[in-house]
Amino acid sequence: MQSPLHLAVCRSNKSPWVCLTCSSVHCGRYVNGHAKKHY
Repeated sequence: MQSPLHLAVCRSNKSPWVCLTCSSVHCGRYVNGHAKKHY
């Protein structure tokens, strides 16, 4: 059984985006926008 996915910055599990450079997982722009801020 897999554990639930929690994102790197905000601990959300909605709209995960993976950075193709460093493989970190952040939330998308419609949640908190951490993926956009990471770039």
